[in-house]
Amino acid sequence: MAARRPASPLTLGRRAAELFGLGILPVFMNVALLVLEPRSKGGVAYDFRVAFLPAARAVAHGHSPFGAATVSALEPGTAFVYPPAAAFVFVPFTWVPAQGAAYALSILVLACAPATLHVLGVRDWRCYGASLLWAPVWESVRCGALSLPLALLLALAWRHRRRIAPVAGALGSAIALKLFVWPLLLWLGAMRRWKSVGAVAIAAAFLVVVPWAALGFAGFSGYPHLLRVLSSIEAPESYTVGVVVRKLGLGWGAAQLVGYAAGALVLAGAVRAARRNDDRTSFVLAVCAALVLSPIVWMHYFALLLVPVAIMSPGFGLAWLLPATLFAFPITPGAASWQAIATALAIAAATLVTSAGFRPPVRILRPAPTP
Repeated sequence: MAARRPASPLTLGRRAAELFGLGILPVFMNVALLVLEPRSKGGVAYDFRVAFLPAARAVAHGHSPFGAATVSALEPGTAFVYPPAAAFVFVPFTWVPAQGAAYALSILVLACAPATLHVLGVRDWRCYGASLLWAPVWESVRCGALSLPLALLLALAWRHRRRIAPVAGALGSAIALKLFVWPLLLWLGAMRRWKSVGAVAIAAAFLVVVPWAALGFAGFSGYPHLLRVLSSIEAPESYTVGVVVRKLGLGWGAAQLVGYAAGALVLAGAVRAARRNDDRTSFVLAVCAALVLSPIVWMHYFALLLVPVAIMSPGFGLAWLLPATLFAFPITPGAASWQAIATALAIAAATLVTSAGFRPPVRILRPAPTP
């Protein structure tokens, strides 16, 4: 039996770099986040502590989780603005002290990232490490946001897309928690899975209406107005195509139309892929359309890109590293430049294109045949 050749210095260096950059560094970053963030002004899982936890305490006592739908009430960013199902989900966290609940929530949110990759069949350990370096993933854990749990629900919907009950539970729950993922319902319809469409619609309606009914429909009639006021405050300073166009000088109404037109094009691409029976591309484009059409997009929303990247590129590659560069483009409300937002959107688009293995067409010039 031939002796095994020793690895070259270049190979050993690459392995060491992978071990440090994709193994040690992600663990250190996230452990440091959980240890150091509580000492900062915001504290760990800030959004959870100031919005979700008070809302959960309110619904646990049968009260409405909603406050006044005014600019002064919504501008600080601490109001609960989701359907009541998102408050009922967090009721068990009210049984423990707030700091312990915030820690537990942060750990659960963090666990959703590797769980999403596992559900989608990713087995390369480097992908798991790289995902924990993503700025959107880190931001979702820091805020205690719903983006990573939402990504896990979308991953479950994709994995069980041919089974009516599981896809209804996963996708119906996702829509009930975050209404902006409704384009996934259109994806099912474009694939002609009509029974699943009906089941998801019923599940989403049930999860929206029943929790509201338990509160005597408090805040139900005024909820659209609350969303309009919230959008007027936050939409002009988030990661959307409309914001970039507005900052370039176009009026806000026209800029929003441009953003919605871009989302409609992506959604049309999802429908066209479905007509070609390309389930994977149709699903990925539907997820992208949900982000493009959402009037408000914060950094942690891009954590949903875990799902398209894992589906299109389950092996490690450049697409798994690009979202880490989004750390360089944070939004400061009132001071965000169009260049920063446009660059962040370009990185998100490049991540998707790279994960799909896009190669520009090459024109091959052949010599003319000899007479």
